[in-house]
Amino acid sequence: MQTSTGQYLLVSLQTVVGVNGCSGTLAAYRKDGGGLWLLGSTVAMCGEEMTMRSFTLNQGGTVHLIVYINDQYSLHVTTSSMPGGKPGVAVGGVWGTARMHMARLGPKDRIAPNAVGAGNMYTGEFPTQIDLQWTPPPDDVNGIGTWSYKIYRDGVEVGHTSEPFFSFQGLSPGVTYQLNVVPIDWHHNWGGGSLILRTTPVTPFSPQFKTLPARSGIRPTGAYWGAGGEQIDMLSGNLNFTLPIVTAQARGGWSKTFALSYNSQVWRKARRIVFCHGIPCGIHRTGRRHTVSDADPGYEWEPDPGALSSR
Repeated sequence: MQTSTGQYLLVSLQTVVGVNGCSGTLAAYRKDGGGLWLLGSTVAMCGEEMTMRSFTLNQGGTVHLIVYINDQYSLHVTTSSMPGGKPGVAVGGVWGTARMHMARLGPKDRIAPNAVGAGNMYTGEFPTQIDLQWTPPPDDVNGIGTWSYKIYRDGVEVGHTSEPFFSFQGLSPGVTYQLNVVPIDWHHNWGGGSLILRTTPVTPFSPQFKTLPARSGIRPTGAYWGAGGEQIDMLSGNLNFTLPIVTAQARGGWSKTFALSYNSQVWRKARRIVFCHGIPCGIHRTGRRHTVSDADPGYEWEPDPGALSSR
């Protein structure tokens, strides 16, 4: 890197260690004149079949270099404008049996993603919470695809998510809120917002407490009743039952129990949204993929390592 000539930006994953996991230093440099200048660095996790994606964005003379590791936003540095050039890929100092299997160079996407549209947004209102789900908008034919969504409440950003759902929590009963979703693609083009108004109900589900009607799993702050492995939630009425299957025992007394875990409130429905385990059915999360038909009254058993402590 030091002996090369010209001006360029460089992204490097280096100093990789594999003790108790795999991690390395993700660094961005600028080659200018006779020097190589570090723009920024961070610790990045690594592993088999990992991917690195990087691109530049020029905004008013400031160049933004953004890097994703395994599709996760990992590094963002800025520098002054520099002459245009062509991208390249190099491998050096490869550790162990590591290899680069594939490299792809593509065009810059300069077209903003389509807006979600208020007609494609569905909500479930509760006294202190609003659950929002939307249909992901299609990108243009040459688009890079949607990376994430910025979420706003009453004009203030409250979070972002890569999944097409979000829960607004800590709300007040009987208040109308402005909810807005803005899609962003992988090259940081921002789409238009989609604004809807929703009002939280004044009357809670029970005159004794303001809470959602369903709550699965075992919570550290929960109160439970039952015998023989039964755990009945005294707040929501959910029945949790765990059946141990096998326990893996290691040296030093360490062990891990694998069990089947059953919850009677694995789903709930709010307007047009059916929620399975706290997320809309049909939305992929680690584990099985749900469909709306799964929400018909039929409960389920799930394999669960460390069942009581994991949910």
